[in-house]
Amino acid sequence: MRRIVHFCIGALFFLGYAYVLVEFRPVPAGYLLFGLIATIGGAALPDILEAPVDAKHRRFFHSKRMLKCSVAIFAGCVLVTILPGFSGFEKELVFAFSCLFLGYISHLLADSTTHRGLPE
Repeated sequence: MRRIVHFCIGALFFLGYAYVLVEFRPVPAGYLLFGLIATIGGAALPDILEAPVDAKHRRFFHSKRMLKCSVAIFAGCVLVTILPGFSGFEKELVFAFSCLFLGYISHLLADSTTHRGLPE
């Protein structure tokens, strides 16, 4: 799948995430822009870690195991982001990580729909 497709899918995932997040608490526009950039970066990360130089580039960083780990990390980051108790830099950092892993998840889910799918 082309990189621009991964970027677009990641941006769509982020729009859904931002919509849900805003329902829980107000989010500044700059915060959302930063999150969008982090999500797009996360959508490119699997192909940066395992460059698509041949047909067999999908290994560990494109695996179902990494998808499960990414979902778990994303869920933890979302909980910290929406729960009270954290503020300022800590919450911004956790929000950025949640967006990064959201982009990573979007990449792996998009690759899972191809004929090659994801390796175990």
